[in-house]
Amino acid sequence: MPGMGINWLVASPKMEVSGNLSVAGVTYSLNNSRAYHDHNWGYWSWGEDLGWDWGQVSQAGNYSNETAAEYSISFGNITNANHSQSVSSVLNVWKDGEIIASFSEEEIQIEHYNLNTKDIGISQGEMSPAYILPEGFFTFPQNTLVNASSGSETLKIKFTTRQPVPLPVMIPVGNDSGIKDGTKDGIKDGNESGIESGSEIKYRIIWEIIGTYQVAGEIDGKSVSYTADGFMEYVAGESVSPISPS
Repeated sequence: MPGMGINWLVASPKMEVSGNLSVAGVTYSLNNSRAYHDHNWGYWSWGEDLGWDWGQVSQAGNYSNETAAEYSISFGNITNANHSQSVSSVLNVWKDGEIIASFSEEEIQIEHYNLNTKDIGISQGEMSPAYILPEGFFTFPQNTLVNASSGSETLKIKFTTRQPVPLPVMIPVGNDSGIKDGTKDGIKDGNESGIESGSEIKYRIIWEIIGTYQVAGEIDGKSVSYTADGFMEYVAGESVSPISPS
């Protein structure tokens, strides 16, 4: 319902998946591949002054510097649009299916460095017939540092971006009816975009980033040190207006 908050549950911090994934006519086979699953529900107000960080990394079994136990880490941080103020943050550490350390709010500091830009002008054929995203430059970080400290438990995490992928999301403007991704109650409203006629639309850019995490610290009286591939999301800046195709 409008006015209520969003809920976030890490359903499985570390898992293995097997199967086939087909994308654009190419099939990829997965065999006991590392995976992660979380789930969101509730009402999310996109707003204008919004940004966030999200990240996840699980210790892999093919790195020589792994410790005896294997750890999984996930973190989330809601910020204002320019990332100068954190609204709410959390970082959890799992081992053997249990949360063994948790940090929140002022116990976590996240800093982004070496902001880069990428032109993500999207062609008309890749969007709905009614709208295209105007060409522009949107920044993403090449490096991210996460420091977490609570009593004797500490973590220093460095993330290095390898591949950033922009995900444009349509945002109905001036509408608090819970419309998500251009649909209301999962039903489109008679046009290709799923947006009621005359509604104003903007886009927010979510960067989906693949990269490498370096994790070091002390958790539950034990040293933690490993390097592994993982994922991060980054959202910053104001939402942008589309232009109609000429």
